[in-house]
Amino acid sequence: MREELNRRARELDRLEVGAVAAWDRTIPHFEAQINELTATNHDLTQALDDANSRLVADAQTITQLRAALAERDHRLADQARQYGGESS
Repeated sequence: MREELNRRARELDRLEVGAVAAWDRTIPHFEAQINELTATNHDLTQALDDANSRLVADAQTITQLRAALAERDHRLADQARQYGGESS
């Protein structure tokens, strides 16, 4: 019985050593991968924020251009009515 307990204790020790060795081999890789993904995520978030800022600025420019075109069209329509009314 004692011999069986000693054998099982050695087997558990062997398994524990193997588990610790596996942990030591894999965790640094995973930590490096996490750090790399965190940096990539930061870069992509910054790029997305920059693109969003450009889109907002472009939308404001489009709104201003539409307003300028509407004002120009209104002036041209007024001029057409004014010149059309004088020639009649």
